[in-house]
Amino acid sequence: MKQTFFLVAVLFFGMTGQVFAIDSSFEPSGWLKFEGDHFVVLCATSDDEDLAHGILDHAENYYNDIADDIGYSRYQKFWTWDNRVKIILFHDQASYVRETGQPPWSQGFASIYSELFKSRIIVSYKDQPDFLEVILPHEITHLILHDFIGFDRPIPRFFDEGVAQLEQKDDSLAHMDIMAKLIIGGRVILCRIFWPMT
Repeated sequence: MKQTFFLVAVLFFGMTGQVFAIDSSFEPSGWLKFEGDHFVVLCATSDDEDLAHGILDHAENYYNDIADDIGYSRYQKFWTWDNRVKIILFHDQASYVRETGQPPWSQGFASIYSELFKSRIIVSYKDQPDFLEVILPHEITHLILHDFIGFDRPIPRFFDEGVAQLEQKDDSLAHMDIMAKLIIGGRVILCRIFWPMT
């Protein structure tokens, strides 16, 4: 449970208002590029080819599942061709921190900067045991949710992070156990406090 909370904190602070050193134009010479319907995966070395294909397959599946869960019916071809989300996977944590300006504890981030969708990216580094099941669906959820609600509308952080946590594929039932214990213990904040109806 502590690890899940720490990971959520890492993901939360990893996407807050920092100025990122890279954006969607990031395509270093020599990096491998793998393209799917909605995603492009960039990897630093040729020995990452199998990993990149696995990430691309998972991302495409998560895209459809998360959009369905949120209720986001798209009648246009979002996230296709030049609008695909770029997943940038650095070789190691040191290069990730150096190139992105992220703090060493960050495991990844999604850029939701959207001035005409110039920067729709997910950035992380390889050899993280929770990347495919936790970080990737979490960050894809942020991007889909912001597309659904609108980049020009603020989303309460608790809602944005809560939905992203529920889409993680690791221990979603653990979240339900935690919520049940809080409800039974009377330690919840009612929605009407966040959204008073007047």
